[in-house]
Amino acid sequence: MTMASCGSPTTPRPVASVPVVTPTPEPKPDAGSDIVLSAESEAALATAAAQKSRITENDAIRITPASKADPTKIDLLQKLMVPDPRPEDAPVSDMRLQGDSVSDDNRSDNNQPEDAKPDTLNPLDVIVNDLADSILEEDEATAMAKAAIEAEMQRESTINQIIWQIQSSAPKQIPEAPAPVTEGPDPSLADEALNAAFALLANKIPVPPDDDEFVLPAKDPDRLRVALMAPLSGTHKQFGEELRKGAELALFTIANPKVEMLIYDTAGDGKNDSKVIDSKAIALAAAQAIQNGADIIIGPLFTESVEQVKRIADFNAVPMIVFSNNVDVAGPQRWVMGYLPEQQLDSLLGFAVADGRETFAILAESTAFGKRLAAHAKSRLQEFGFKTEEIAILSRDDLADEAMLKRKIRTFARYQEPKDDEDILVTKAPYDAVVFAGGPSFALRTAPVLAYYDVGPDNSLYLGTALWNQNQLLSEPSLQGSIFAKRPSVADPVFEDNWGQIWPHDGTGQLARLGFDAMALVSSLTEIDRAEWTAKITDDSGFNGYSGAFRLQENGSNVRAYEIRRIWDGKSDIIQRAPGKI
Repeated sequence: MTMASCGSPTTPRPVASVPVVTPTPEPKPDAGSDIVLSAESEAALATAAAQKSRITENDAIRITPASKADPTKIDLLQKLMVPDPRPEDAPVSDMRLQGDSVSDDNRSDNNQPEDAKPDTLNPLDVIVNDLADSILEEDEATAMAKAAIEAEMQRESTINQIIWQIQSSAPKQIPEAPAPVTEGPDPSLADEALNAAFALLANKIPVPPDDDEFVLPAKDPDRLRVALMAPLSGTHKQFGEELRKGAELALFTIANPKVEMLIYDTAGDGKNDSKVIDSKAIALAAAQAIQNGADIIIGPLFTESVEQVKRIADFNAVPMIVFSNNVDVAGPQRWVMGYLPEQQLDSLLGFAVADGRETFAILAESTAFGKRLAAHAKSRLQEFGFKTEEIAILSRDDLADEAMLKRKIRTFARYQEPKDDEDILVTKAPYDAVVFAGGPSFALRTAPVLAYYDVGPDNSLYLGTALWNQNQLLSEPSLQGSIFAKRPSVADPVFEDNWGQIWPHDGTGQLARLGFDAMALVSSLTEIDRAEWTAKITDDSGFNGYSGAFRLQENGSNVRAYEIRRIWDGKSDIIQRAPGKI
């Protein structure tokens, strides 16, 4: 969770660099030689001898060689020993005494020039120097140093033996068999997510923040705290970023000091093509928003996510303005801001009727979206007083099988083979207009086949939604002359100029304007009492934003203005502008 405000952006923490300590190799004497002290050791012993000559016999410390294993001497020796200068996480290497055998690899270091050898003391020289400072005889200091090193080596060897015995005697752990992976969403996840979220709210359990997470201060009673929920990760991260940036642009532009915006990532919101979502993460994000004092929620985007959030928001009487284009998730205190495809069809059908079209057919995709559009088109035509001449719903198997697709569309087109003696240049289609109830890929798959069977855009008007506003469909030959509805574009130059001043390298998307208008609408609520919010949001005069003119209704739905565009020569032109007011 992050927080955005009208203030300056947060400054990132400085990262402290950690120096890497590389152990310096010890100089190795020739094997079999006597103990040789470095120049520093000899100087230290000379200093000790000079000091000893000035000390009386009673004041001198007399210590016999450590080889006699006198406990008091060994204890004193351990106190005099310096700690291991190596880092704690450095690998343990064997500590060799003068005269021990050295490997061939280590011997090669002794062949380096004198000035290339590292200017460091080996462990024996270090201990001898410390003992020299205690005014010992040179041979006594050397003997005690060797005894200390041997004792340390013996101690490490004993510890290693114990560790090895523990590890070798420990029973081997047999890994448990992994749980079977269930394909598709688990129906129990939604209930578990809601139970966890409601428990979080009921018990007021504080969510432990991460080390770098912003700690939210207590809410000021005069402030309006807005929770923006959008998919900021996963496959549809781009959509979430458009919504977030649009809302932030409104926050910066309006600069209302009474508005605070909290941003919540709806985690796995539409994470992949199958739209499997992380129900628990979304429900907990909603619970966090409520617990952090959110007065109103804008978002989420996808229907499944709205279903998770709305039950928590409704339980706590927190209103929502969602970005979904599914009118089924609308309800009291939960308004839909999205561009509803049903309303786009209303605009298209109204244009077609005004253009003199009288006979209509519906070609639908066998999906929830396609069936929803087909049912709405049929109902709306009945209200206009027209009968739907033909309805064909094509399944996924129909679309995948070329022969089956041709057979079904041929039947839908009521195609008749011309007689041998007929020379027909122009064929009259059985329908004046065909409604395509499906997504962009559905139109690309079916339009060429439909045109092949003499129901093309030259003799029948194809009607599509705003999803057709993409290059692949605009350049499809069988769709030239088709029409589709789209949000108004009259204010696009102003919006894109404002956007470019903040994000000059990021283009605007279709959802950015929704994010801006939702935040602008919510910002206007700071001047009225909470009891008047519903009346303000559902005002009959509506709103005129960058997403066009719109009005939110008491049942949670919306009414929007759309412009009508015609596809021609690989692009789309406006043939009917959207009204400036609802």
